[in-house]
Amino acid sequence: ICQLAANAVFCCSPAICAGGCGGHRGVCEAPGRCRCNVGWEGQRCDSCQRHPGCLHGTCQLPWECSCNEGWGGLYCDQGGS
Repeated sequence: ICQLAANAVFCCSPAICAGGCGGHRGVCEAPGRCRCNVGWEGQRCDSCQRHPGCLHGTCQLPWECSCNEGWGGLYCDQGGS
């Protein structure tokens, strides 16, 4: 975090965020504020976004659609027994 005063920058240090924010998932913008990269969401950018249209599935990585038990199809929209 940097402060600008009279055209000079003082007290520069990296912003501190909760664990999980950083790397390929997001960027710490300010203390406690994480900006998620595309495909990630949540306060710490630790939840992937499912493939658009994924109805009954989950993801481990962005844009996946891994069907819950009993569901099938590209969007996990077939089955349900």
